[in-house]
Amino acid sequence: MYYEKIYLTVIAEFNAVGGMRPTVITWQDGKRYIIDKIKVVERAPCKSGGVLPVRYTVEICGQTKYLYYERTNERFFVEREV
Repeated sequence: MYYEKIYLTVIAEFNAVGGMRPTVITWQDGKRYIIDKIKVVERAPCKSGGVLPVRYTVEICGQTKYLYYERTNERFFVEREV
C-alpha cells in the first residue's frame, strides 16, 4: 500500500506566544472546509514517509481526519492511498 501527500492551502490563526491553529482548508478543487475542532496536536509519523511532521487530529463536517504540517517547508498536507 502506498500513500501520497496532497498539499493544501490552509488558513491558520497565530496566537501571541507563537502557537498555530489551522481553521480552514481549501482542497485542490477549490472547495473550502471549516475545521470544526482540533482534537490533538502531536509530532507523529505519516504513512507517506519523510521528516516527522506535526499531526493535527481535526474534526471536519463530523468526521475525524489527520492534517499534517511539515515545519521544514512550512506546508500542510493530507494523505491519500494510491
